[in-house]
Amino acid sequence: AVRLARRRRRNQRCGHRTRRRWTRLAIIWGFWTFVAVVFTLQSYFTSFRSEQPMTIGDSAYLQFTWSYLWALATPLVLWAATKIPIERSNWLRSLLLHVPISLCLSVILTAIGHIFVWLYWGRTMGRPFSFERMTRFVVANFSEGIGIYMLIALTSYAFSYYRRYRESQLRTFQLEAQLSQRAGRVRAADDREAVRFRHGLRDGLRPLGEP
Repeated sequence: AVRLARRRRRNQRCGHRTRRRWTRLAIIWGFWTFVAVVFTLQSYFTSFRSEQPMTIGDSAYLQFTWSYLWALATPLVLWAATKIPIERSNWLRSLLLHVPISLCLSVILTAIGHIFVWLYWGRTMGRPFSFERMTRFVVANFSEGIGIYMLIALTSYAFSYYRRYRESQLRTFQLEAQLSQRAGRVRAADDREAVRFRHGLRDGLRPLGEP
């Protein structure tokens, strides 16, 4: 029976972690899908002013490609933010670790994004793939990825600090409730002792022969 209860609790914890993981992934992909839709419409309507306006399909391909690349990378960024927290005591060391991680991740995603762009436009137009062109593209656009990395990490830290603040508030409320209950029990015990003392004092002062 004890083993069965332990196994049941273990399964419940595993199921809770699995639900949390899928919920987090749904939030991540839902957020980046929303970002892709917004930027697709923005780039589509903005291109009307140019000499070569983009079609809605081209705009959607470009924006969804970049957004979903970052959707894939967001769990990695959140993991790095959890393993390398930025606190008051270690902010410089943590920042020095996050900078190279964000740089490498941004370069990799920008290079992959360029490959997808070439597959959609360059290959269909008969342009051969060029590492030199990809390098120029990465150098011109990787800084945007560093900003996105830092924004995701800072958002993770903000939620972490808020969660810890709420947990500390809950612990404080629970402690105050426990102290209040103990104080109430102490006051009740004191009241009972006072009543007994008064009764004892009255009995001691009662004249002899009085019932």
